[in-house]
Amino acid sequence: TPPQDISASSLRLASTADVLDYYQDAYNKNLTNYIKKGGKLDSLALPARISPAEALLFYRDKKFITEQAFQYKWDSLSMLNNRDQIQRLLQRNGFNQNQSLAISGGTNAYRFVLSGNYGTQRSTSIGASGNSYALNLKNDFNLLNNKLIINWITNVNGQRRKSASVNFGDNLDPYQMLLGGQNEYIYSYTNVTPERNAEMLRAGYLENGINILENARNTSTIDKTFDINSNLNADWQLTKDIKWSTSTTFRQLGGNKDAWAGRESS
Repeated sequence: TPPQDISASSLRLASTADVLDYYQDAYNKNLTNYIKKGGKLDSLALPARISPAEALLFYRDKKFITEQAFQYKWDSLSMLNNRDQIQRLLQRNGFNQNQSLAISGGTNAYRFVLSGNYGTQRSTSIGASGNSYALNLKNDFNLLNNKLIINWITNVNGQRRKSASVNFGDNLDPYQMLLGGQNEYIYSYTNVTPERNAEMLRAGYLENGINILENARNTSTIDKTFDINSNLNADWQLTKDIKWSTSTTFRQLGGNKDAWAGRESS
């Protein structure tokens, strides 16, 4: 199964140039909420929850970078688009496979039918997969010259599902890449500024940036379930006028869920 088309054209997303023009226009018209007027500010006063493009406008406004440096970085952003990386790194071809087997046999006094099924699944999102199984056994007993009839049916089902934390870039601007030129993770920052994060790294803290690819590779949830159902029915013709019947049912359900987050995940 091919993955869903999540290209910019298919989803009718704005291009990188359009997004940058939007930020520039909002800045020119004084419609931003991240430029503080008055007071002496340093680079650590940059608000955390703004985009890299807005951060560049902030740095230029406060003259932390030259106009030439700003224009170089701005032009560099305009050449980037992350949709290809998102499609290629967070999606894949999916498939489903099922295998079945059935056996039957017996004698006049006893007949059985045994069937089983095993299936595997792989989602189009990375890190998502699963398998399932089913086992069914039907026993028919015909004893004491047809006076004792017993039917015993047992069904066993189970499945295992694995999923990962996959975000397809809904909160990223189109120029925010997942990997750099050396296949290193490129982080986006929402809780702290890049400068503050660098200081925290030097102090021994872990990376505070977010990379949706790293999260997808380093998180998983495994959900396991099983169901056992057994039913026994018996009819015994004791005499011409007396018949004894009984029915017994047993069912057991179980499962567990494990959630794992890697040390480097955000």
